[in-house]
Amino acid sequence: MDDYNCQLTESCIKFAEDDIGETSERRTEALIILKSWLKENPKINANPDPLSLLYFLRACKYDLDRTKENIKKFYKMRSIRSEWFNDRSPLDPHIAELFRIGVFLPLLKKDVDGRQIVIIRTGAHNPKKHKFSDVLKASKMILDYLMFQDESISVYGINAYFDMSHLTGGHAFQLTPTLIKHAVKSWEVYPIRVKLLKFLMVPSHVIWALQIFRSFMSAKLKSRMFISRDTAEDPSRLPVDLGGTESSYDELTVYWREKMESNADFFNR
Repeated sequence: MDDYNCQLTESCIKFAEDDIGETSERRTEALIILKSWLKENPKINANPDPLSLLYFLRACKYDLDRTKENIKKFYKMRSIRSEWFNDRSPLDPHIAELFRIGVFLPLLKKDVDGRQIVIIRTGAHNPKKHKFSDVLKASKMILDYLMFQDESISVYGINAYFDMSHLTGGHAFQLTPTLIKHAVKSWEVYPIRVKLLKFLMVPSHVIWALQIFRSFMSAKLKSRMFISRDTAEDPSRLPVDLGGTESSYDELTVYWREKMESNADFFNR
């Protein structure tokens, strides 16, 4: 379509064809169908931008029925969980402080398979001061911006590492079964190919919370979830804080805080 500007490399385009079954003809046809469907269903209130729709198409491997269903589920989730998606200003004092802490840190280099790596620091915030809904809001703000800026994520997917060091009883107390369910279901409908969920340095007193997490997951997501009391087996592509060689938490925190502050207009779209 004329309004789609492909940002993928030749190797990424080839991977999309082999792994997802995407061709330029199939992509154009699918985008036309989805845009027409959204016009017929305005109550969904979905973003008709081609890149946004392609995230859904690629996550569902171009199964149009699944794609439509996932679009409906995603925007319904956004409506229900409005506390995560409304009033998303990087300059909001509560959100800005979480950016300064660095609760959600995408790495600046991909893994060997081209996947985006993100570090989720579950014990970094102060549970007496920060609402977990704000932690999730700040995290999703960075993720949404990242997805918009890097189209290759829609093809190769994402590996999420949860650094659970420094997790206290106060953090665990925030994780009610209802909140855990909502968080898991939001991952399930997010238009992104989750390839790995790795929980690192897990304290024994929060194993129960991860068991609840797992109980709400689809079979596919369960198969990609791993728990370790230690660091990753091969941390070479991870930050130095996790025994790797990539940018430190402090460096990544500064980078993403400045990136969010300088792109505040993105969240007014």
